[in-house]
Amino acid sequence: MKLTKEYRRIFNSDNVHWSKNTTLNLFFLKTTQSHLNDMLKARGHLMLNEAYDALGFPRTAAGAVIGWVYEEGNDLVDFGLGKCEIVDPNIPIVFNVNGNILDKLGEEP
Repeated sequence: MKLTKEYRRIFNSDNVHWSKNTTLNLFFLKTTQSHLNDMLKARGHLMLNEAYDALGFPRTAAGAVIGWVYEEGNDLVDFGLGKCEIVDPNIPIVFNVNGNILDKLGEEP
């Protein structure tokens, strides 16, 4: 189950991590995405609020139950950067979450 449009954010000058340099912004977003994927692989799950924290967005109630579960064949964390149109200074982020993962936490692979 992919719930993408609901969990869309805009990375822009309102964000504490934003820079006037688009190249630096994309570098920050790509390295953060990579770091979150490492966390997902290491722990087996990642909550959306953890991604929000890393990116400087406010937490949400939905972010406490929505996220990613690492399973062979499942997509990893993807912000959709390769599929979006960047209109300076706005960079759209569309999270490819797996949906509500609470019932999957603690399961053996």
